[in-house]
Amino acid sequence: MIKPSKTAATLAKLLTPDNSQMSTAPSGSKKAFNNTIAEVLKIDTEFEKSNGVFFEPGKDAFDTAKKFTDIHINHYHDNARPSLPTLAIHHAEKMGLSQGSPEYKAMVLIAFHAEIQQENAPDYHNRNHFADVTAVAASLIHTNLQMLEDKNPEAVNLNASEQALVVIAALGHDLGHDGHGNPADNIYFNEDKSFIQIAPILEEAGLDQKKINKIQTMLLTTSPNGPHSILKSTAKSFRENGGVNWKKVDPEGKYPELKHLSQDTALTEMCAILSDADLYASSGAGLESNKVMSNFLTNETKKSGVNMDFTSDNSRKFFLDNIVGTEGFASGAGRKNGNETFQALRSETDRRIASTAKPPAGPKQ
Repeated sequence: MIKPSKTAATLAKLLTPDNSQMSTAPSGSKKAFNNTIAEVLKIDTEFEKSNGVFFEPGKDAFDTAKKFTDIHINHYHDNARPSLPTLAIHHAEKMGLSQGSPEYKAMVLIAFHAEIQQENAPDYHNRNHFADVTAVAASLIHTNLQMLEDKNPEAVNLNASEQALVVIAALGHDLGHDGHGNPADNIYFNEDKSFIQIAPILEEAGLDQKKINKIQTMLLTTSPNGPHSILKSTAKSFRENGGVNWKKVDPEGKYPELKHLSQDTALTEMCAILSDADLYASSGAGLESNKVMSNFLTNETKKSGVNMDFTSDNSRKFFLDNIVGTEGFASGAGRKNGNETFQALRSETDRRIASTAKPPAGPKQ
């Protein structure tokens, strides 16, 4: 457990009202700044009082799904969660990052920015979602490391910096989301908006441009408006063929901004882990989790003026088959830690639909 005092000390070291991190710091006087820090620490104090724990993968996909639902859906959402800076510090330390590294600084500063940012947060794309995606991304990175040790051919060797970049992207992937989907003529509208917010913080933390570009690519592949299928095809080709023929992956040339993935196995897997983490709560953790997240997304969408219901069995089936895809998750770790539960949820959904279907009309008399 990370004590609130440790979060306070870390933030004080990285972020003061008169240092170079002003794009991250709350505006106003030093008193206002300290009040903002106090609000963040209040969240951690409540989390500590509630005996909250941090999510880690279980012994198999079903145990992992139960742990996620118990911790993130039934505790964090309904009781108390860690602040995003505390969540970042927890995972940074588990990954062995040095406090002086740009990755450590970026992780904590992006987390702080995400925690203090949204005054009127939407029902789904909010701090709870940031925490969910960050925790699952970190767990998939852990699983990938275990797979490497076991010489699993679906594992991809990611260095410490690449692992950290995935968690940084998870913390910042939906910053600024106001509950409205991407317009039809701009499939990266929300993803670009998030990147514009985090880019100056990444620079201030000391990340070089190549690493910042990787985070930008990861954010693009979380768009629900098309890149999922391209990412899955790229990851699958690396996994099964050892390389990628981009003309087969994107025959119509719709996604030139992602073509460089075909030359980068590690970046493709980083994108795949983030994408899987983004979808996990609604598709990999079982029906209980799916129902909660579907209610949140339905409420958010209706408030944005779009009358869509994600709570029905038929809408769940559409999401599972067309957004996630019938083969399941994209990353090797996602497939290991989520595909069994994903397919179980698909089967359960099919049974529910079949049980409520009208019986065929009898023969005419």
